[in-house]
Amino acid sequence: MFKLIPEELLSAVEIADTPSGLRWLVKLGTRAKPGDTAGYLDKKHGYWIIRFNKSGYRVHRVVCCLATGEQHLDLEVAHGDSDKKNNRPENLRWATRSSNEMDKPVRGKIPFRNVFSQKGRYVGMWRVPSPVPGLSGPKRYCGRHDTPEEAFNAVEEDKFRYYKE
Repeated sequence: MFKLIPEELLSAVEIADTPSGLRWLVKLGTRAKPGDTAGYLDKKHGYWIIRFNKSGYRVHRVVCCLATGEQHLDLEVAHGDSDKKNNRPENLRWATRSSNEMDKPVRGKIPFRNVFSQKGRYVGMWRVPSPVPGLSGPKRYCGRHDTPEEAFNAVEEDKFRYYKE
């Protein structure tokens, strides 16, 4: 799913307190010097990108790889505070697509995840994650409620009961 970060790149940078989170250790080409901030901010998508050997890599993947010593081609990197520009190692972790999606901030009129408005009432519903990547699990209906808080609490209770079994 994701491309392998070359060992040459991992040995050419270090985690640092810079805007991108990385600093060059070696001189590359005519621009990058040791000590310079590695990467540039892609304003279209909001992520820091690092160029190496005519390929681009997302800085958060490089930082997570350097911090954990692991490289997962099938996992995403989740930002703990949902800030794409914050690439501090303590803010990053390897995550599945579904768990990374669950971390996204809720947008819209109802400030609760898995709660929907339907005919003046609030429905609580969530989907069980599938053990097979790429497939979605069954939906769990948690009833109709008068307030979004009640619907959210019903979803949370159902999740607790489901995972307890």
